[in-house]
Amino acid sequence: MKFSTIATATVGLLTGAQAYQIKVCTGKSMNGVCDTLTSLGTIKTHTTTYQSYNWQSASNICVRICDSCTSLGYRCDDWTNNSISFNKAIIFKWDSGEGPAATSCC
Repeated sequence: MKFSTIATATVGLLTGAQAYQIKVCTGKSMNGVCDTLTSLGTIKTHTTTYQSYNWQSASNICVRICDSCTSLGYRCDDWTNNSISFNKAIIFKWDSGEGPAATSCC
């Protein structure tokens, strides 16, 4: 039983260490139509704006929030914003290139 508990805890730590995601929604307070990105890259909309997001981070993984070509900032820790207007989120590795300077909203 002791081995099983240790194995379960180890698997949980390994899978949890790699998990990150951003969920973006067209309504405030995580309402409306929502999309999720779980890999490095960009999620964006051309038809409307997102009004809220929930970011769940992982080690050395961050997200930049953009409104067109304007950066609204970036987060490397878990964060939720329930009232913001933006159209793009970029998930990037902090330790590749120059961190946030290596990403651009345009």
